[in-house]
Amino acid sequence: MPQFRDYFILVHHSLAAAVLAALLVPIATANENLDARAWNVVVIVNPSVTETHISRNMLRAIYSMRLHSWSEQLPTRVFVLTERSKVHQAFCEQKLEIFPHQMQQVWDRLVYSGTGQAPISLSSEEEMLSRIESTPGAIGYVSAPPTSTAVKVLDVISANP
Repeated sequence: MPQFRDYFILVHHSLAAAVLAALLVPIATANENLDARAWNVVVIVNPSVTETHISRNMLRAIYSMRLHSWSEQLPTRVFVLTERSKVHQAFCEQKLEIFPHQMQQVWDRLVYSGTGQAPISLSSEEEMLSRIESTPGAIGYVSAPPTSTAVKVLDVISANP
């Protein structure tokens, strides 16, 4: 039969482990944010898109699925990397200036309300490059400027062009 003292020690150790875990989570999160800021994410589009630069507000409208076509009436096809991707996190934070979970909430709301669709999620940057290259009106992002001329880099500016 366990004694009260044994029970107290077990609770004490469990509580200490929980406190230690709670203290370590913010440290891990801070390190992940540093990693995300280290990426030099660039926005890429299919060469069929005539724009050479885009405002941050227009980029947000495209990625929140509110803007459905480019200025020449070409439909937008929006691609993203998986939510857990460091490049996706960096894109959301650097280019959209929004946290990835907030962007996911916008997409979830569209899907679950039946008013829209989420972007097409891809598993790798290689797949992103391939899909942007082969899809007219496509927009996406990669961790560094691509060496391929089959896609176009879009400059993101803070103010409207």
